[in-house]
Amino acid sequence: MAVFLFYAYRVLKRPMTLIISLLLPVALAGGVFAQYQAATSVSVTVAVPDTTLRAFVLDRLHGEDVATDVVSSDKVGSATGVVLEIKSSAEEVLDDPDGVDATVSGASTGAAAALLAVRLNALVSTIQYSAGQSTSLSEFKSTLRSVEEAKDPVTVTRTVIGNEDSTILVSTFNMIVFVMLLLTMTNILMFMRDKANSTTQRILVSARSTLSYHVQIVGVYAAIGAAQLAVMVLAMQYLFRVDIGLQPARLVVLFVAYALLNVFGICLGMLIVSATTKVSVGRIAVTAIVLPLCMLGGALWPSSIMPEWMRTIAWVLPTRWVTALNEHLFSGFAVTQWDVWRPVLLLVAACALLFALLRRVPADRV
Repeated sequence: MAVFLFYAYRVLKRPMTLIISLLLPVALAGGVFAQYQAATSVSVTVAVPDTTLRAFVLDRLHGEDVATDVVSSDKVGSATGVVLEIKSSAEEVLDDPDGVDATVSGASTGAAAALLAVRLNALVSTIQYSAGQSTSLSEFKSTLRSVEEAKDPVTVTRTVIGNEDSTILVSTFNMIVFVMLLLTMTNILMFMRDKANSTTQRILVSARSTLSYHVQIVGVYAAIGAAQLAVMVLAMQYLFRVDIGLQPARLVVLFVAYALLNVFGICLGMLIVSATTKVSVGRIAVTAIVLPLCMLGGALWPSSIMPEWMRTIAWVLPTRWVTALNEHLFSGFAVTQWDVWRPVLLLVAACALLFALLRRVPADRV
């Protein structure tokens, strides 16, 4: 227990370690959350000087579920999001329905904006059709009012299949995989300095055995991994107001998986320490291990965008097991117990293998 407390104090007393382990995950989650909100929130600006046409468009748009904000403005230059501009007056539209001066712009900001642009073009088409069926301005206005009051012949309800927050949850918790491994593998440099200064050998004297030493070191980083995930869960729930949506049992599985991933990282790091005493070699090893693990494992970007052969290789990586677990847990769909427990069992096997290798390391190389 003395080794556990000693290294826990050494790790946590460093300001940069606290920033990376606690604040960086929350900051990255905030970035993901902001990007997600920007991609799913769509505003529409209606720049229509004619009062009759503007009233018709605004009435049809209010309550439209694809638009989060509807603004009436006379200046297109200051508008944001998707913009509908109709320069023609009701009289001009009545005289020449096909020549109406109407444009829809700013529709290249995502799928939701494109859907809204289709809706706006449909409104312009409705105005043109109503004008073509009318013989006078009063009849045209009456036709528009009847369209406003009429119910749509087909009622369309948009629903999200599964968890509507799945994208932000998976992206955020995958990012934690990267931060966790980066922190854990970077901390092996501390052990290398201890080894070079014979500090490790003096610490081993106080431990009952090298096995006890490794168990306590692993315990430190397993606790840090669990703490990181706890901070992230609290931030998502109370800071960003995103419901995790996991039952207590599934949440426990998630904590176990991240703790095991941290155990895997520190065991791998300790094996590197046993192979060299040079800090410069350690830095190269950290980069050479962390980046492929995170890039191929889907922690930095979705695995679905990678080539098939890379996705196949990724399934031997512990990072991919954790990101796959995130996809299953946060999808909102029913998943089998095997889908949930398979990543955990694979992580247990990987940690057991590395621990077996650590036990074979002579005490003078620890």
